[in-house]
Amino acid sequence: MAPRQPATVYYCIYGTKGFVENGRTGNPRHVTRGLLCIEGVDKTAREDDWYVSDPNAPEEARKYGTAEYCLVRDFVNAIETDTTPPIDAVKAADMTIPGIIAHEAAIKGNIWLDIPHFE
Repeated sequence: MAPRQPATVYYCIYGTKGFVENGRTGNPRHVTRGLLCIEGVDKTAREDDWYVSDPNAPEEARKYGTAEYCLVRDFVNAIETDTTPPIDAVKAADMTIPGIIAHEAAIKGNIWLDIPHFE
């Protein structure tokens, strides 16, 4: 069985200092074209290439996409070395909760809801 191509997830991230959008499709080089704009660096959005899969990752990770591989590797390494993984429970909550709150705000008629900050 031939390895599957990594899936491409379309996303947009907007902040107070800039934004990034990846492309909606990948290409055979596992690269997608996206837009990037950073306050103080760019006057307008510029196109940029975004790798769908880390080209420097081990072969077994590149076959199926690197995100899950890296998360599992970091988790196992944290257990083996008794250290905190790069994405711990607090960082994971800080990345997940804004999306949940945004969904709730949309359901409630696009109202403003505060996002808690975890420490």
